[in-house]
Amino acid sequence: MHNPVPRLLCPFCSREYKSDVALLAHAESNKSRCGIKSHPGWRHFVDQITGGLIDVAGRDSAGNYNYVVSPEAMALYGPAQTKVGALDKGVPENGYVVDEW
Repeated sequence: MHNPVPRLLCPFCSREYKSDVALLAHAESNKSRCGIKSHPGWRHFVDQITGGLIDVAGRDSAGNYNYVVSPEAMALYGPAQTKVGALDKGVPENGYVVDEW
């Protein structure tokens, strides 16, 4: 039995995409004629497509959006952890280095 590939629609231009990554790349692209990035609902779109992990934190001087880990995701998941090799010097007993935000 053939399972159809789920398709995601851009809420602004209705183009179809095979993944959330492709849809977000389309929306974020400056070359796209879509225009969703300039829509007042951009922050809500980013929240929905990233499952609430990423938040829009304003724009820089060039007009590009700045993104941060949302406060809700930070409270839920805590600081980032990176696995380090056992041969590295200064490795804590648990084998993880915690990056401070």
